Amino acid sequence: NKFSSECPFQVLYVSTIEPYKHHHQVIDAAAKVYDKGFPLVLNLIGSGNSNELNQLKKKINNVDPDGKIINYIGFVSHDELPSHYFSSSVFLFASSCENMPITLMEGMASGVPIVCSDRAPMQEVLEDAGEYFDPENADSIALAIQTLIESPELRAKKAKMAFEQAQRFSWSRCSTETFSFLSHILDDYKKNNLA
Repeated sequence: NKFSSECPFQVLYVSTIEPYKHHHQVIDAAAKVYDKGFPLVLNLIGSGNSNELNQLKKKINNVDPDGKIINYIGFVSHDELPSHYFSSSVFLFASSCENMPITLMEGMASGVPIVCSDRAPMQEVLEDAGEYFDPENADSIALAIQTLIESPELRAKKAKMAFEQAQRFSWSRCSTETFSFLSHILDDYKKNNLA
């Protein structure tokens, strides 16, 4: 609960580098929080096409030329990701376009508090277990991060809620419900077409 330049608040964002993932706003938000006197490091994991990656690196260099705030890690294998989740103070998810946010669910299952985009379907997945922000607004992202930095109790509460919420999602449940639905459709078809 005590953060310093030697032991900064670790924000983790795992995502491909695409415009709808809002890395530029996230970087601006991290700089805003840092400039308010909060020791913070933003760890970015993910890769993208060369154009997007070049733009991201320029943004990082412009915002953080000394390399104190932004740590671009790049691609990390799936096997290595858990150690990054578990060493984070908070997991950030800033996408504005998803259908089933698997990376968000990984963050939830890791038991770390979540700051998250307020766009659908993220609120349906995370429900009340995170602090939400407008992913296109750096001030909104910064406020969500700062809220969790300032409240250890809220961080603990949200982390527990997110972990519990993640337990609702499993491949076993998905397959059971999918096959049950398909069986129901087949039964209806037989009933209506064979009568």
